[in-house]
Amino acid sequence: MIIKKKELAAKALKIGKERVKFVRIRLDEIKDAITKQDIRDLVETGAIIIKPVKGRRTNIKRKNRKGQGKVKKKVNKRKREYV
Repeated sequence: MIIKKKELAAKALKIGKERVKFVRIRLDEIKDAITKQDIRDLVETGAIIIKPVKGRRTNIKRKNRKGQGKVKKKVNKRKREYV
């Protein structure tokens, strides 16, 4: 049942399931939560904790990587150098 609540919380908060953490002392309140609004209220009160994002290094590398660019320009450059 807790797994389903975790999935509901992840959907309501638009984050991954791994980032949702329940406070064990307040599990009874979490079990009673039915709607997305209940989940949001529990996050505000501190019964549900959202873990920070980790491992974004690959995304940053991808953004900084050199793109393909225009092939036509490259061919044109080679021809100019030749002539």
